[in-house]
Amino acid sequence: MKAKMKKENLHSRVPITNEILEALKAKREKMHYSYNDVAELLGVHWSTYRKWELQETTHYSGLMEQRIKSYLNGDLPVHDNVADMAALEKLINRQKSLFR
Repeated sequence: MKAKMKKENLHSRVPITNEILEALKAKREKMHYSYNDVAELLGVHWSTYRKWELQETTHYSGLMEQRIKSYLNGDLPVHDNVADMAALEKLINRQKSLFR
């Protein structure tokens, strides 16, 4: 029963609150990330992330809820695949270039 409830929650639509929206934008700007940078970290297309931040859409999937919370808290899980590592490397290089 719990597994079924958990699975349903992952496929539900979660409203994007003003608090989440403001936190996403503030973190992106603080880190000097582009929409694409954050989107790569979260595993979505840049235009999807942009729509969240600009309130062009009001929900994201339950699958994204924990990942977004982890991103905002600085607790994203260790990257364990090549695509995640490439995105992380790109972000690190971008940060380095900002401080040269």
